[in-house]
Amino acid sequence: MAWEGDRQREETQKAIDELTKQLKPSRTAISVKKPSAPAQGSLSIGSLPPSPYKVGDTVATREAFGVALEALGAANPLVVGLDADVKNSTYTDKFGKKFPNRFFENFIAEQNMVGAAAGLAACGKIPFAATFACFLARAYDFIRMAAISGSNIKLVGTHVGVSIGEDGPSQMGLEDIAMMAAQPGVTVLYPSDATCTYRLVEKAAAQGDGLHSGRPPKVVRFSMGPMKRSRSADRRSFARARSDVLTIVAAGVTLFEALKAHDTLKGAGVSVRVVDLYSIVPIDRTTLLDSARATQGRLLTVEDHYAHGGLGDAVLSAVGPEGVKVHKLAVRTVPHSGKPDELVDHFGIEHDRLSKQPNESRNKPSCIALPHEFAGIAFLNILSGSVRQRLLQELTEARYGSGCSWRNISPAMIPHSVRNWWDFNRPLMVRLFEYGGQVCRDAGLHNFSAALP
Repeated sequence: MAWEGDRQREETQKAIDELTKQLKPSRTAISVKKPSAPAQGSLSIGSLPPSPYKVGDTVATREAFGVALEALGAANPLVVGLDADVKNSTYTDKFGKKFPNRFFENFIAEQNMVGAAAGLAACGKIPFAATFACFLARAYDFIRMAAISGSNIKLVGTHVGVSIGEDGPSQMGLEDIAMMAAQPGVTVLYPSDATCTYRLVEKAAAQGDGLHSGRPPKVVRFSMGPMKRSRSADRRSFARARSDVLTIVAAGVTLFEALKAHDTLKGAGVSVRVVDLYSIVPIDRTTLLDSARATQGRLLTVEDHYAHGGLGDAVLSAVGPEGVKVHKLAVRTVPHSGKPDELVDHFGIEHDRLSKQPNESRNKPSCIALPHEFAGIAFLNILSGSVRQRLLQELTEARYGSGCSWRNISPAMIPHSVRNWWDFNRPLMVRLFEYGGQVCRDAGLHNFSAALP
């Protein structure tokens, strides 16, 4: 039976009194060693050496984390590392080999690891605890209490999303952003390349770093595979122009897919901008709103995470109050095992369908290939009324026969969502995108942005 409040205190005291009666006098002196005072030292990390990575280097972000943690260990003796039996995968073994007396192996006991990290933080240490992001779910109660107490712990979750591939859904961190961002005051970072990782790990270690006034937990999320370093770590928005018709917000592995989409669309005469949302919490609301306004409120998020509570929802919470609509691409069903490229393509968060040469055969159409929702937003929804009507008419005739006007069919027969537009007649939709481009060219317009209403 469980007791609450005064009843619990009364029963506890009765038990103590009963045990005390059984104590026998003894001349043996009991000596209890007092714990040592909290470690004294500077909580300021200071500046780390410059990032060792150059533009074009192909490095996994988790490996860059290991390098950054080792550098932090050399910069400040208060930095300690904790692992849950995956140190060779999270690269915390780099720190462990160099600083064995400051490295704690917790084996397959994530709750113990997070609890030990909170204890070390209470003793004045700066703990980094790392494991696969999915396994942090086992320690969520400890994480929640660390957030409530403002514990200065740094949690690192690797192997996120369907992009880990063959290991399957049990190993894929797909709910970690939602889980961590739900706790007030917790910082959630999601670097996309090695240099960004190196600097954000340094930032996470710093005290009074400007992200929050206190010292709440900080969480860093890493993809599994190698990624090229494409820019400096302090640029939130890049690949942008005044003619942009759409803002794409991405992070981690999907950032590079967004950049591929940017290049493909540019070749088709469509200008879009890309925002690297490497900080989920706190979020850069100013950059998001500025980009949304510059692209007439058209904003698309792409993430390797479940749709609920992820990057897309974070963006929506930031810009929704200003009336900005957000279209989200995310993982929406429980995934399965497979090759990384195949999985991210299957879930519609990768742009790997390249442009092909025009072909008159309807079975082999030339295509500007995009994930379905992305294509619809980028093409259908931004066209002027006259261009859209011509596209609708060809779609209607192909579906219901020549002579049938799109104005005369039942509204229920017209799919309204962007996804349904694509599924309605995939080969034809590809042709319609090309046709739309020809319509613009016939009108003397060089790209779709000129056809905006």
